[in-house]
Amino acid sequence: MVLLPEPRRRGKSPQKAPKTQAEVAGPENLPLNYQGKPVDSKEEGRVIVALNMMEWGFGFKVAYFGGRSMPGGVEVDFLVYTPVLLTPLRMQSRFWHLIRRDETKDIMDYGKLLRIPGLATPVDLWDYQVGSVEQAIRELTVLIGRPG
Repeated sequence: MVLLPEPRRRGKSPQKAPKTQAEVAGPENLPLNYQGKPVDSKEEGRVIVALNMMEWGFGFKVAYFGGRSMPGGVEVDFLVYTPVLLTPLRMQSRFWHLIRRDETKDIMDYGKLLRIPGLATPVDLWDYQVGSVEQAIRELTVLIGRPG
């Protein structure tokens, strides 16, 4: 007898189990939410902690043109309040941006951000650059400097 997998119903995706505190926070005690928005990865959590330790002001998951919920919208992972112009900091991961080859959307989003008045050139920070909070601080210092 051959057992076949149960057919999937159209229009419904399998439900993901919600992330637990231990899955996201881990031993580093990273935030699960910040500024009322969910932290989707350990790397995002490390950047949040690093920016706070460096005393940078920043917005988390800042939407432009309606954000991800609107066609043509874009969402910046971190909008760092650097002097003169605000710096969009895009958190990139090897899975979403290299393996899945999501390059077209990345290029379009980058172009949209370049056209927004008051924003500096967007900066990309990769998951392998933030293996720890300390490493995130070093990388952020190189990319955007220190406040004041």
